[in-house]
Amino acid sequence: MPSSPGFFYPATVLDHVNADCRVYHEEVFGPVASILRARDEADAIRLANDTPFGLGAAIYTADVERGWALARDIEA
Repeated sequence: MPSSPGFFYPATVLDHVNADCRVYHEEVFGPVASILRARDEADAIRLANDTPFGLGAAIYTADVERGWALARDIEA
């Protein structure tokens, strides 16, 4: 925590996020990361597209060509 006055929200990682969680459906503006687990690539694309906003859409991969191919299916 900072020692000076003001607002502070610590970096937070939310694990086991699913459709029952409020954070699944809303954009979080702050140092918060939500971890959703996908069964496969098709499920990952479904999860990425299951939002009215999509501001946090990202693909992290060492395989750049596969990343570009997956990115074409994300509607963010």
